[in-house]
Amino acid sequence: MHEAAQLLIGEHDFRNFCKPDPSNTTSYVRTVYSFDITHHSTILDQEVFLFKIKGSAFLWHQIRCFVEVIFMIGKGQEQPEVIKELLDISKVNQKPIYELANEEPLILAEATYDFGLKFQYEKDSHCRSLSKVDDYSKRLMLRAAVARHLYDQLTSIPYPRTSSDNLENEKELWTVAVLKKERVHQPLMKRPRGESLENKIIALESKNKRKREKEK
Repeated sequence: MHEAAQLLIGEHDFRNFCKPDPSNTTSYVRTVYSFDITHHSTILDQEVFLFKIKGSAFLWHQIRCFVEVIFMIGKGQEQPEVIKELLDISKVNQKPIYELANEEPLILAEATYDFGLKFQYEKDSHCRSLSKVDDYSKRLMLRAAVARHLYDQLTSIPYPRTSSDNLENEKELWTVAVLKKERVHQPLMKRPRGESLENKIIALESKNKRKREKEK
């Protein structure tokens, strides 16, 4: 995943890593200054990774697209080279259709400005913010603990074994069964493509023209 993330650093046309919106965006060129992936923690046996991305500006859903494709690579479903293919607009000018990563962990952590603007923190306000975040964290941990308890109970139920089942642990058997039910991955480059940005712009211009004619 780290190798793939480094390919996104620099100035690129990121139209294949966003939801194109020609009514609000005229250029899809953006600059990514850094893209770091680190192991953050282990929560209830689940590994949690931190994606820290710094850039000049971001397009609509750009980060969620980044994370989704990086996860495909991390799972072994895609190779890091797919990043280069998606960045090559001359070859891929229509975005392959794929889901967005979950928006819940997405945080705008910091904003900086070239003219040296510095933020000041008032002590009482900062303490109130810390208290709210602490309460929120505790509620989420409780919900996660309840979900894990339910998961453990469900996976403790005897598995309907067959002669081909080599695993002895009930939880492993259920986990493998769930994985088999997941949708088969279709390679990004073989997926249906969305409408090209050029066609979207033409359609938008035609729509605006009709609107102006009606207003006359």
